Amino acid sequence: MMQFFVSKELAKGLGPHLKPTKNLEPSLLWRADMAQIGTDTCVVAQEVYSKYVMVFCGLDREGFRNFPELFRERFWREATALCLQGTGFEQDSLIGGLSSLCDQQHYQLDPVPREEDRIMNITEKLERLYLQEKQPLPIDGKAAFKFGIQVNGHKREREGQVSARSPMELFRGACLDLVEQVLDEARHSPQEKPAVISEVDNVVTVDFGRNRKAS
Repeated sequence: MMQFFVSKELAKGLGPHLKPTKNLEPSLLWRADMAQIGTDTCVVAQEVYSKYVMVFCGLDREGFRNFPELFRERFWREATALCLQGTGFEQDSLIGGLSSLCDQQHYQLDPVPREEDRIMNITEKLERLYLQEKQPLPIDGKAAFKFGIQVNGHKREREGQVSARSPMELFRGACLDLVEQVLDEARHSPQEKPAVISEVDNVVTVDFGRNRKAS
């Protein structure tokens, strides 16, 4: 399960997806913001633990309406590319495990919005890329992943201290641990529960499906 804390600006675009939530323990926690760069609308999402960022540029109304599915597709593709080599997972098992992490996505307004953070820095990089360097924004998934490799592959420096691992390395490790948990639970489960849509205490949980394989 994933939880997203979104800015006020992004909340306008994701309005239908925002639901009241409480007492969640997400596998991955994200913060996300939206920016207008030229004529394109971009969303920058940062995983809180690793500081790994994903960018979604060129979003239109349909993109916002289908954002959970768009995020799922991009997430498992990027994470699979990072995790597949050097592990004992079969590709189908890895894709299924990663995709299942997105089965439940909870979006809510960020309770502690930040004015200065990595999301703003990434947004500024996108602005420089487009406005100053006259380069196209990373619209499609391949270009966005290439941009992500550049910004996530560097070790972060803060207050004169350089981190031991880059955001990409931390994110890869977290994803591998989570997939191992998912597969272990599946091995010990007598049968898989069907996908459901439930409403408990006015909190709506949507299961977008399980173990989707690459097409």
